[in-house]
Amino acid sequence: ADQLIRFYLQQEPILKSIPTLSFAQRPHLVDQVFARPESQERVVVKRVDGRGGDAVWVGPKIPRSDFLAVRAKVVDAPHCYIVQQY
Repeated sequence: ADQLIRFYLQQEPILKSIPTLSFAQRPHLVDQVFARPESQERVVVKRVDGRGGDAVWVGPKIPRSDFLAVRAKVVDAPHCYIVQQY
């Protein structure tokens, strides 16, 4: 998004985008995100085609069991999920 603002508006973005990583582009992220409980406290996992907050798991706001259930979905379709810092 930052690049689009620079390109089309020729301006620097006022608000910076949240760093976003793709599970498809970085398969090692699955273990980094889901294996350690302390990682859950720092991340949000989202489905890339989620609508209006649908398919968003905010790590520190949900039980560990719910967070770990998302892992299977990510492993089955890594191209459909991203992770962001909380």
